[in-house]
Amino acid sequence: MTKETYLATKTKPFFSPDTPAHIIHKYRHLQRIDQRKTRDEQKVDMVICDIRRVASNLNIPKDVQDYAINLFLKCVRQLKPPSLYYHYFYACASLIIASRTHGRKAPVTLQEILNEFNRLGVKITIKRVFRTLREISEKLKIKPRIKDPKDYLLRIIDETFNLDEVKNKLNRRGVDAQLYKQKVIIEAIKLLNKTKKETKGRRPITVALATIYGAEKIVAYKLGIRPVITMNNLSTIIGSHGAQFRACYAKVFKKYVIKETKEEFYRNYVNKNT
Repeated sequence: MTKETYLATKTKPFFSPDTPAHIIHKYRHLQRIDQRKTRDEQKVDMVICDIRRVASNLNIPKDVQDYAINLFLKCVRQLKPPSLYYHYFYACASLIIASRTHGRKAPVTLQEILNEFNRLGVKITIKRVFRTLREISEKLKIKPRIKDPKDYLLRIIDETFNLDEVKNKLNRRGVDAQLYKQKVIIEAIKLLNKTKKETKGRRPITVALATIYGAEKIVAYKLGIRPVITMNNLSTIIGSHGAQFRACYAKVFKKYVIKETKEEFYRNYVNKNT
């Protein structure tokens, strides 16, 4: 019986009438093993179960989960958390570091990870997370990588184009959704490369949202159709009012969108008629 199977048994209703007898026998055996463990070992097992649960809810790949669990175990061994709450602080920080280390493989934000832990009944504040990250950085010499806006692009674009409202608009305009999505991705990468210096210090998720909004406007103009993605659509994806990315778009990206659409207008209309 693997460790993953053992941890999974704690979250499944093994005593339902439909459960086979040999599964119940294995579960009883695992219960006896668990009873022989110390309280600290039981705490660690419980927190690892919750790391798996949070990561699964956020669609984080298994190799990123394993990285986070190994880092959490290292924190437990070397930093000696005094209580169960500190176990969860290290678990949350480990998952954040793992997602940042693997970049595009785990395009989740710090706030999303915090929200999932809060749903489990573990109240962790952003201030506490930053303290824990600093502690891990200083004592274990592990510095979390800063997320890049490109890490979020594919995830946000995929989720946006799966919205019914966006699909209906594309159908009414007679546009191939896959081709349109690819053009938005290419245009978004171009915009990000142009605005690297101007977006320094801004939240990567904010920059990614503003980039997608601007890139889609450019693509729509080139195809001669009205834009299909609204700011409300993008706000739905991140689950907030989106005031930050609206401000980011207005301050950084709007001038590039206007410039690009003007150049396209001159290329297609003015130069042909002169």
